[in-house]
Amino acid sequence: MRTWWLVLLVAVACKKAEEPPYVDDWTTRPLEAFSNKLVEDVPIDPVEVTFTIQLPHGMFHDPRSEAGHAQVYGVGDEYGLQKENTPGVDVRLAPYAPKTLDAFVSDYASGEEVVAKATLPDGTFTFTARRGKRSWRVAQLHPKHNGQRVLCSAWRGDAQHDLGEATRRMVENMCSSLVVEDTAAKIQATETAAAQHQADAQCKNAVAIFEGSIEVSTRTYVHSVERGSDFVDEPLPDLDKVITKAAKVEFTLDYPFEKPFTGSVAAPITLRRIVDAVRGGFRHMYKGVTVRDIPHMENNDVSGPYGKSFHAIGDLVIESIQLCDGKTLDISIGS
Repeated sequence: MRTWWLVLLVAVACKKAEEPPYVDDWTTRPLEAFSNKLVEDVPIDPVEVTFTIQLPHGMFHDPRSEAGHAQVYGVGDEYGLQKENTPGVDVRLAPYAPKTLDAFVSDYASGEEVVAKATLPDGTFTFTARRGKRSWRVAQLHPKHNGQRVLCSAWRGDAQHDLGEATRRMVENMCSSLVVEDTAAKIQATETAAAQHQADAQCKNAVAIFEGSIEVSTRTYVHSVERGSDFVDEPLPDLDKVITKAAKVEFTLDYPFEKPFTGSVAAPITLRRIVDAVRGGFRHMYKGVTVRDIPHMENNDVSGPYGKSFHAIGDLVIESIQLCDGKTLDISIGS
């Protein structure tokens, strides 16, 4: 009898030893992209930062975090998030952020075992911590964007199972996937690309028609002329002079939107008719757009059928017009 019990106990022990290790279901789920913004709505120098983050399928945005300077994602229902046994992420502005990695860890790793910490090449502070074997947490402090640093905290806990390296990587990747839009850098890149495109443009057998500054948003036919230390508006010269005998010339407006507009001018081809056609093209491109202010900047965030722009139509001026090969117009637009 004792031998039989001994064999049974050995068999049960072997069965338990053969059981596969716990696999965290959240680590195997496909990722979804979430985009949102952080707002510090203060009377002086308001801040708005846009971000995108990749999270496992099944997490959702907590609607209670819509107002304020923090956005929270997790698992739950319309009444809020579950705090236990699920992953979560908190993305927020950090106006009074620590200035060193050690200070960051000291401030944000309260009572946890820090297993890794680093300063990333872009200046981001990051650490990974845990409390026992059933939780992982990551915190990352990103560099300044639009004047503010951004803090990402991600976590995963489980009351019943030990969480291994796969869960650790998932939690780390959630914050590492955070992309904060640097609006100033994006505007600069757009302007640089436009300038390079203009420099690379080839206008064969070019005939200069105009050079100066004609406002796009108005309906007057004047341009700014420097007189001493001031600029004054003067009538456009040779406004109704026929420039070419061609029946039609075409032009393309590829600034400041992402998608270009192609238009044409029918005979008689004069400076007046060219200016009218260019202005009409821009009115078409800006029809139905949404214009938003960008905090701390004079630019606007403009979105519409032709994509995104960082200039309202009132910013634009015609800087030069050339006739190329007698068939097309090269239009230079400034802002």
